[in-house]
Order: sequence, then structure tokens, then C-alpha cells
Amino acid sequence: MTTDAGKWRDRPPPGTLAARVPPAPPTSDPLGPFGRLAQAVLSHRRVALGLTLVLVVLAAASALRIRLDFSSTAFYGGDDPEAELLRQFQDRWGYDDATLYVLAEADAPGVLNVAPLQALAELRDALAADPDVVEVIDLDAVTPSLGPGDASLTTSFETADARTHAALRGVMRSSPAVPRLLSKDGARTVLAVRLRYSSDDVQRTTPLVERIGERVAEYDGRAGLRLNLAGVPAIRASFYSLALGDQMRLGPLTGLALAVLLWLAFGRLHGIAIPLTLTGIPIALLVGLMAAGEEPVGLLNQAYFTLLPVIAVADAVHLVARMHEALRRDDIDPRDEAARRRAVVEACDRVGATCLLTSMTTGLGFASLALAQMPMLRRFGLWAALGIGLAYLTLLVLGPLLLDAIRARPPARSRGMVRLARWSVRRLRPAVVLAAVVVLAAVAVWGGRAVEVDNHLGALLRPEHPVRRASDRIDEHLGGTLAIELELHDDGPWLEAPRLTAVSAFEAWAAEQPEVRAVTGPGTVHAFTPAFGPTPPELLDLRRRVIDDSGTRARVSLSTPDIGGKAFIALAERVRERARALPGETVVTGTPLLAYRGVNRIASELQTSLLGVIAVVTLAMAVLLRSLRLSLLALVPNVMPLALAYAGLGVLGIELDPLAAVILCVALSIAVDDSLHLLGRLGEERRAGRSPDEALECAVAHSGHAALITSVALCGGLAINLASSFPPLQLLGGLGATTIALAWVCDVLMLPGLLRLLPSARS
Repeated sequence: MTTDAGKWRDRPPPGTLAARVPPAPPTSDPLGPFGRLAQAVLSHRRVALGLTLVLVVLAAASALRIRLDFSSTAFYGGDDPEAELLRQFQDRWGYDDATLYVLAEADAPGVLNVAPLQALAELRDALAADPDVVEVIDLDAVTPSLGPGDASLTTSFETADARTHAALRGVMRSSPAVPRLLSKDGARTVLAVRLRYSSDDVQRTTPLVERIGERVAEYDGRAGLRLNLAGVPAIRASFYSLALGDQMRLGPLTGLALAVLLWLAFGRLHGIAIPLTLTGIPIALLVGLMAAGEEPVGLLNQAYFTLLPVIAVADAVHLVARMHEALRRDDIDPRDEAARRRAVVEACDRVGATCLLTSMTTGLGFASLALAQMPMLRRFGLWAALGIGLAYLTLLVLGPLLLDAIRARPPARSRGMVRLARWSVRRLRPAVVLAAVVVLAAVAVWGGRAVEVDNHLGALLRPEHPVRRASDRIDEHLGGTLAIELELHDDGPWLEAPRLTAVSAFEAWAAEQPEVRAVTGPGTVHAFTPAFGPTPPELLDLRRRVIDDSGTRARVSLSTPDIGGKAFIALAERVRERARALPGETVVTGTPLLAYRGVNRIASELQTSLLGVIAVVTLAMAVLLRSLRLSLLALVPNVMPLALAYAGLGVLGIELDPLAAVILCVALSIAVDDSLHLLGRLGEERRAGRSPDEALECAVAHSGHAALITSVALCGGLAINLASSFPPLQLLGGLGATTIALAWVCDVLMLPGLLRLLPSARS
């Protein structure tokens, strides 16, 4: 097929841009590879449709086997040497992340009263009867007898008078139960329920936690008690249930939001059906391949189902917009089969190469995450890159067939975009744009310095969630929901000098650390063991939890609140350094420690990945523009939105979770897509014989309008994540939507002015 510039140029109304642009000289433009591919697809439509249908059916069948994995192992990988040490620790001492807390709160005089203690004792016995509960540790389990014989704490209160109650409360507030199981003011206590399974095994622990929650609800309100579940198992089980609901809710919401936005943009049913089909099929294929490759849906890659559709829709929108342009230009009746097919081939030919570049930059942007050390981050990037590739292949194969199904006339052209293009190119001076770049860069640097990058394990749930609130209260008033674990190994017994002296000194030092709420170890047990007479049974049970049968291995637990990844790792390093003075071998471990170390690693590894994305984007634009200098200049309006969105977090005082920070790498490769379409159209107009300013106006008017549609769709789709139950995904959605919106503004207002600074752009 041959065309000339006058033939394929859109025809705007009199007084607009093209009315002032002289016709370009005729050119002979041979059909490119993407046009020939479109012709081949149209000639073999049954083969293309049949192959697509077979692949979709196979993917759907495979997708039924997809599994979920929200375990902490995903943060550090099962082959991590530290993970092997943790497994050995858990083999000897049991799971350190399997303690579920039941927080009990009561008004004055608090939980240390007859009725509350009786209700808690009944609840303890009811929970201990569950076959998947190993044991329930309460105040009775760690409190020496306060009455005659072996009377329990509850019995001691039952048999005492009111005056003795006050004395008993005084004794309890100085007992070893404070603050691990009892708050200093006596208003709160916890039942520590040790589960049979690690909380990493969410598919087994979730129904168990729900079962315990139902039993606890039966006792809520008795004797004035307020009962809530808390702790790591409760947080993970709650998140698992919410995540399942999110996948059922957010996926359809994303599709609905895209449909509404596409209708507002195109006002045609095919303007909705074509982009949604070209985005839905790649997602189905990706899920099928993930299931076949045994790649589970986890904490991070659950974002695929809202993130990938809004990314894939961008190229589909540009394809539909170019088809509309061709139909309007030659006043084609879509019912004219021959003319319609020429428009389809032309649209595919014109956008095919640019869509290839945008898919490459976006895909390579995701793939750059493979530079990270963390397995979860590497897999997230590689599978997302595969999804982008599948979206592009779907566009090439199904795009021509779907465009050929159009029978309605295209919507009228946007005159507002033409006026904005004229103002941006003719009125907005390059010097003003350059000054704005300098000012915005200074603002970004100033605001970005205040951003705090950190993570809290409790942030899996929103602050208002009952489990999150209960866990926060345990962190504030009791012993905390997390712990650093130490395993000590030496040739001799740990309850004999000099080992006991050394470990007692270490435990005393640990108890003085401001982040540590409670310490349990050989020294603590020995301090509460009576010098004469038999050792109470509850202390014998506690001793068995910190010293093995041989006496040569000991365990020291440092209970802490959820203080955040940075502070937790810093505390662990201080503990490790201090523990070097202990005799024998010492291992510092724990599930929270490994999880925090893995999450913290994301922040540093994203810096390397972001540099990789910038390199890929620069190279892609250099290929398109055939000028490295021009590509570096064009990079400015794409980096600026990221810098401004990042600085906004600092200004608003919002903490950046490393999981949400992944969007910064992804957003750059997405934002550059609009620039590539604009620059591709600029080159096309220049080859057609337009002057530099005329070509730039046409590029902004045509590609800017399609970019506006895609940007609105991207922002709307990303903003759906604000409805997620997962706070990091909420932040990811808000940060991503803000970045994409700023990117469009910079492309339309900043990029033309920067391009005009180059002498080559004015000749």
C-alpha cells in the first residue's frame, strides 16, 4: 500500500492546526512489516481466532491450579543460609511464629479479679481442647502458687477476701508475667495460644485461627472482658482472607473502571470492547502459565491483576485511536469492507513499531528487577515482563481482527487537544520550560530528603482492623508481638557457672534496651527459682522451654513491639555483637528477623533496578530518535514525575513501604510510553515534510489525545488499588496514579519546550 502525507493526515476543522499547515509533498511509503502482518492475519482470520481460542481454553484450565503463597519465606527464599539456621532452630524449639494471642481487657479493677479470671480460665480450657492447639499459656502457667498448696491464681483470688485481692494484685504486678502476659496496670492480659502449624502455612492456620476466633467470640463480654485476637498468625490469617476477597473484588472493579473511562473517551462500544479484550486475554494466558510453572500468587504479584491490565490497555487505546484517525481522515464508511481493511492495515502499520518499543521498555523495566537478590522481586519482574510480551503478541494477532469488526463511525476529533498543542508549542517558551525544570528539580530534592523508607509487619492490615488494633495494644502495653531468638550451644550445662553468670549478664543487658519489652532465658528462669524447696511446676515448664534435655542448648527470647524494619535490624545487630561474648556458639535468628531483612533489602535493590530502567528507557528513545543527546533530553519529563511523586511523600509525611516502592521502577517504564508515541509521531510528521514546529504541534495534538486517554485509564486502574485491604498496595496505587498523571502533563507541556532547545529540532 502506498500513501502520501496529504492522504493520511487527519482533516481538522478550518482555523485549527492543519488549516494553517501547507500540504506536504507527496511521498511513496511502502507498507512496513506490521502492515504486512496485519494483512496476513486478516487473510487467515480463522487460523488466528482458532489458535487464540485454544490457548485461552488451555490457560483457563491451567489457571484452576493456581495457588496462593503469602509466607514470609517469599521475602528471603528457602535457599538462604539464614533460612536453614531458622529451620534448625524451629526443629529443636518449635515454630517461633505460631503463637496466637488472645488479648483480654477490662475496666477497673482490671483482669485481676475473680470473675474475669474465671472466664479466662474457662476460655483457656476450651482453646486447649482443640487438637491443633499445642498449649495455652496464661497467667496460671507462669505464676507460682499464691495460696496454700498448688492453688492456681484463679483459686487464690476465689478464696481470698477483698483486702487480700489488693495484695495479690501487687504481687502479680511484680511477677515474671509482667509485661509478657500482664500489663503493669493490670488492665490487660493475654492468652498465648501455641498452634501446631507455622503461620507461614496460611492455608492450614487460617481455618484454625477462624475456629479459635469463633470460640473467643463466645466469651467476649463475659465478666466485662473485651477479647480480640492478635499476633502474627492472626495478622496473616486475616490478610489471607482479605486478599482472597480483594482478588474477587478488585479485578472486576478494574475492568469496570476501564470500561467507564473508555466510554467517556471514545463513546463507542468498540472503544470499550477492543481494549478490554486485548488486555483480558494476556492476563488469562499469564495466569495459566504461572499455574503451569508452579508460580504462586503472593504478597507482591497479586498486583498483576490490577496493574497489568491498565498497562496493556495503553497500546490498545493508541491502536483504536489511530484507526479512528484513518476513518475520519478519508471519511470512510466502516461498512465499506475494502476501505475499512485499508484503514486497519494502515493503523497497525503506523503504531506497530512504536508499540513494540513501548512494550520493550515496559517489559525490560519489569525485567530489570531480575537484578535484585530477593527471589520474590526477581520473579515478580520476570513474570510481569512475560505478561507485557503476551499483551503485545495479542495486539498483533487479535488487533487487526477486532479493528476489522468496527462498523460504527468514529467519534469527533478533540479540538481542545489541538488548542493545547498550539499553546504548548507556539506560546510556551523553551526558556520558561527550562526554568520550570530547574525549580521542580529543586522542589523534588527538598521534599525527597524527608521521605522515610520503612516497613512494619503489622502493616499487612489497615490500622482500623480489629486484629491490627489489638496487636498494636499488645505492642504498647504488654510484651510485644515479635521476638528476636537466640540459640546458645556449649559443651556444659547452662544452669551452672560460669555459663549462667554470662547469660544472666547478657539477659540483663538485653532487658535494658529500649526496644525490648521482655526477656526469657536461663538467667530469667534461674532468678525466679526459689533457693530452697521444690521448684514450682510452672517454672519447670518454663525451664523446659529455654533449656533442652541435655542442658547444653539454651534459648533466649527478646520480645519486642513491631518497631519497623530498620529499628528491628539495628537491634538485632546490637544483640549479635553483644552475644559474641557468650561462651560457645550463638545463633541470632527468628522469622521476623529474616522477613525484615528481606523486605529491607528491597529498598537497596530497587536503586539498582531503577538505574537499569533508566538505561533501558534512554536506549529505547535513542533508537527511536537516532540521537543519544536527544534521548537524554527527552528523559527529563519522564524522570521528573517520579521525583515529584516521591517528594510528595516527604511533604505529606507518608512512610514509603519498600513493597510499594516497586512502582517507582515500573512507573518510569510506563510513563515513557507516551513520550515514545509522541516522538514516533514527531518523526512521522517530519518525514512527511512538515516543519519542526508544525510537526511537533501535530504530534502533540494527535498522540497527546491518545496519551490522555491511556493516562486517564492508567490512573483510574491504578487508583483501584486504593480500595485494597493491603496498605502497601494502596500506597502503590496512589503513588503510581500520581506519577502517571504528572507524566502526561510533563509530556504535553515540558517535552515540546525541551525538544525546541536543540538546534536540530529547529532546522
